[in-house]
Amino acid sequence: AEEQLANEKHLQQMLLDNFPGIVLLLRVQTREVVVSNRAGVKSGAVCGSTCFKTWGESRGPCKGCLAEDMWTTGKEQSTVIEVGEKVFEGHWVPVTDDLFLHYSFDITERRLAEKKLVENEHVIQQALFISNSFAFDWNTATDQVRRSASCKKVFGIDYGKMVHATSKDYSQHVHPDDRLRLEHLLLNLIPTADTYTTDYRLVLSDGTVVFLEEAAQAYFDDTGKTTRVIGVASDITKRKRAEEERTEFERQLHQSQKIESVGRLAGGVAHDYNNMLSVILGRAELARIR
Repeated sequence: AEEQLANEKHLQQMLLDNFPGIVLLLRVQTREVVVSNRAGVKSGAVCGSTCFKTWGESRGPCKGCLAEDMWTTGKEQSTVIEVGEKVFEGHWVPVTDDLFLHYSFDITERRLAEKKLVENEHVIQQALFISNSFAFDWNTATDQVRRSASCKKVFGIDYGKMVHATSKDYSQHVHPDDRLRLEHLLLNLIPTADTYTTDYRLVLSDGTVVFLEEAAQAYFDDTGKTTRVIGVASDITKRKRAEEERTEFERQLHQSQKIESVGRLAGGVAHDYNNMLSVILGRAELARIR
C-alpha cells in the first residue's frame, strides 16, 4: 500500500512537473506552499514557506493576487499579470476547505502574436477604407454576412441596416438589371470554378447608385455544397462615371466629326457647283455679246 501510495505521489509530481507553467498547492489564508512543481521551484517557491516571501519576493501578498476573491466567492478566479516584459495568465482554484491551487503560465508570445494580429488587422482596415472597399464573409448555411467596418464609407446613410444585412436582404438593394446576373453567378460556383470577379450597381435608400466591383472565393463541404464565400467589394463609382463621361465625350466628338465631314463635303460640292456655274455664265455672256 505504501509503495502504491509512493507511486501515485510520483505520478502526480510528474504530471505537475510537465505542466507548461508554475503549479502551487497552498494553504488557505496563510498561503503556505504545500506542493510545487519543478517550474515553481525554479522560480523560487519553497515548500513550507509562503508563496509571496519566496516566489513573489514580497513581504505581503503579491499585487494582483486573487486568492481572497476565491475564498470569498468559492469560485475559480483568473487574471493576466504583467511582470516586466513578461505576461502571465494566473488562476486560483479552490481544492478543499484549507487548500487551494494556484497555477500560471507564460503567455508573452501569445500576447505578442495577438498584438501583431491587431496591428495587421488595422493595416488591412486602413487599406480597405482608403480604397473605398470592404471585406465580407458569407455563411451560406445561415445566410449571415460579416462585413468590415470600412463598408460605412461605401454604404453611407444605409450603413446601419447594410453592415449586418443577410445576403437575401442585401440583394434587394442590387439594381434590378444586375440582380439576376449576380444571383446566377453565385448559384453556379463549384469546386473547379470557385472564384469570380464581377461588377454591379447598388441602389441606396436615397436613390444614390453605387457601382461595386466584387472579387471572391467560395469554399465547399465534402459534398461540393458551398459553405462560405469570402471576398472584397470596391466602390468604383468614380471610375464608372469617368468612363461614362469619356464615352459621351467620344460620342459627341464623333458626332461633331461627322458634322464637320458633311460640312466639308457640302463645301466641296458648292465649290464645284460654283466653278461649273461660272463656266456656264461665262459662255452665256460670250454668246450674248456675239
